[in-house]
Amino acid sequence: MFRKITSVILLVAIASSSIIAQQELGLHFLRNTWQASKTNPAFLTEHRFHYGLPNLYFNLAHTGPSYNQAVVKSNTGEDVLDISAVIDVLNDDNQLFTNVEFETFSTSFGLKNVRLSFSHAVKFNAFMDYPKNLVEVAWNGNSQFIGETVDVGPDFQTFAYNEYAIGGAMKFLNFTGGARLKLLTGIGDASSSRNDLTLYTDPDVYQLTINSDYQINTSSFFAYDGNGNFQLDFGEYSADQLFTNNFGLALDLGATVNFGKVEIAASVIDLGSIKWNRNATQYSSQGSYTYEGLDISDIVNDDNVSFEETLDTLSEIFSFEETAGSYRTMLPTKFYLSSTFKINDKFNIGGLIYSEAYRGKLYPAFALSAQATLGKILSVGAVYSIRNQEYVNLGLNTVLRLGPVQLFAATDNVFAAFQPYDSRNVNARVGLNVVFKRKVD
Repeated sequence: MFRKITSVILLVAIASSSIIAQQELGLHFLRNTWQASKTNPAFLTEHRFHYGLPNLYFNLAHTGPSYNQAVVKSNTGEDVLDISAVIDVLNDDNQLFTNVEFETFSTSFGLKNVRLSFSHAVKFNAFMDYPKNLVEVAWNGNSQFIGETVDVGPDFQTFAYNEYAIGGAMKFLNFTGGARLKLLTGIGDASSSRNDLTLYTDPDVYQLTINSDYQINTSSFFAYDGNGNFQLDFGEYSADQLFTNNFGLALDLGATVNFGKVEIAASVIDLGSIKWNRNATQYSSQGSYTYEGLDISDIVNDDNVSFEETLDTLSEIFSFEETAGSYRTMLPTKFYLSSTFKINDKFNIGGLIYSEAYRGKLYPAFALSAQATLGKILSVGAVYSIRNQEYVNLGLNTVLRLGPVQLFAATDNVFAAFQPYDSRNVNARVGLNVVFKRKVD
């Protein structure tokens, strides 16, 4: 299991250097699109009516190594994984974020000072917080930690759900307030609710003592037959998953205050949770287990990994107990505080303080933006951000209007397109809107 977990972590982390991803910051400044209201429901667009065609967002961010930091050329010219180099780059604690959003439709309509909106999206989120010790033990065994107690328990959550949203915004004088209520139907979840897992190797007799207080909650995604066989199956999205008995609610709140050329905006997004009822099961391991002469690295071979044999061995060690019962998970809650300054009708600049609260931790980010309108059909912008221990993130965005069709694209780290193998944070959203009738002031 340790080797399998480590392999998954490393493969996904390395893949982050070639997949478009990172937390979405630039969208907040695309004020001429309805999608900007995803970051603040008080944002009003300039159009009387909009209909959003399906658009896609993908995000992946990792605090660990990039591809070039983890992969080297062998003597034969082949790319090989250099685990020693990976371990050198890892922090004591490392985080991996993956978010995929497929918005099937969105529509909004209103007058100058009032707006209503409706939308549906399918979202997939994955998160893992894992200690460096996990990779070290999985790769080099526990003999390197003789006489020490090491933490190897990862905290994780992988879940997917439908989001049905209805929102509204109203402007009064220089103040605009907005809210969005979301009905959530969970598709599947696999998450840890307790993740205390430590290893101790006795310096005299080399006994391995495992202290475990670990629990995995699952709904649909995950199964364990009690004989060391775990299965994580995402399956295929189908019509019967549009509505399930995994229900939840979430709320977005936002406000803006306008002081002439300066606007202050604040919002909280995804304040809510999902209660998992469908095939909801908990797998718990709690206690202290001692084994003589066991080295974790002995249960895997460097060239031939037998996952079933590894799970059989670790199943006996951890003695997972299965119970049925519903449980609840919180959504990652996002906070935005921004200010924009309108230099003239064609150009504005802005700043953003962002924070995400998830599983007991805060993940902050900061961004600076410059947006320009070039004629009647094109606007472009640039965003500099600091996020996930990365200080060189330059994002670009553009909105192109051809008649009633509005095409938009945004990324928070354009360097990833030119240096994919050196990037740990990348991100993009692309989509189409159909818009009609600009408001007349």
